[in-house]
Amino acid sequence: MVKREEEMHEINQVQVRIPASTGNLGSGFDCVGLALDLSNRILAERTTGSGLEIEVRGEGVGRIPCDETNLTVRAMSRVF
Repeated sequence: MVKREEEMHEINQVQVRIPASTGNLGSGFDCVGLALDLSNRILAERTTGSGLEIEVRGEGVGRIPCDETNLTVRAMSRVF
């Protein structure tokens, strides 16, 4: 189905939540995992500038890279 131009909306912000989990606990051999009450939340929004800007808040500040070595930055650079 093709939408008419006046029906299309521009998306300026996307938020993704990635829950944490563990796998391969001890001798579970891919059968035993553990759900954790942790998650990453990524908020991406369009700005007037160029390039990507990374801001880390909460746990991981100072440990998560804010440059092109960050896997999220690399993935977003390939997509956009």
